[in-house]
Amino acid sequence: IEHYAGAFPVWLSPVQAAILTVTEKHIPHGEWVYRSLVEAGVREWPVCLPGGAWHDLWTGRRVSGGQTLTVPVDRGMIPVYVRAGGIVPLNLGDDLALCAPSSGSPEAVKNLAALIFPGETSSAELFQGKGRAYGSISTYRNNKDGSVQINLERVELPVELLVLDEKPGQVCFNGSQLPDRPGEARNGSAFWEWLPEWHAAHIHLPARKGPLTVILR
Repeated sequence: IEHYAGAFPVWLSPVQAAILTVTEKHIPHGEWVYRSLVEAGVREWPVCLPGGAWHDLWTGRRVSGGQTLTVPVDRGMIPVYVRAGGIVPLNLGDDLALCAPSSGSPEAVKNLAALIFPGETSSAELFQGKGRAYGSISTYRNNKDGSVQINLERVELPVELLVLDEKPGQVCFNGSQLPDRPGEARNGSAFWEWLPEWHAAHIHLPARKGPLTVILR
């Protein structure tokens, strides 16, 4: 870690490096230090996870807590782990990619989405933009049959759900089975698809008044 004036040396262990700049004007220097460390052979660092089940945010891979993982260095994809049962609301850009620009204003929601990591019962609020009420989302895993139920209320916008779990055999929306290919959906209706690179089920739900219920089996 470098002091903002460069007065302190960079601290290193054999497998760890971190460059934190206090002000934006020092970012170019921090990037130079980072490149120097990578060129010197620093390629990975340890991530200590508390007990419980966790998911890699970028790949969906499920890992057990209570251990220290060795994670590759990648400036464009910092290690982020989400505890099983977590819900991460997102405002995504047109390509629905993580980290893509979404809008020019933090008060506007372009594509409402939620990353869901099934586990214990959990809930979250969904910001839908200035002037709209908050929506809500809750999830529950049935430990008897392994199914996952997702409930949404007061959602005024179309929503993309990314459920990072095992591939389901079927997905039902408000009691009806959804087609598993986007091409089978008509006029923006609901559908689901499996994203192997994410190890996730992507479920598109159109804007609809009233409670919404999705069940993955």
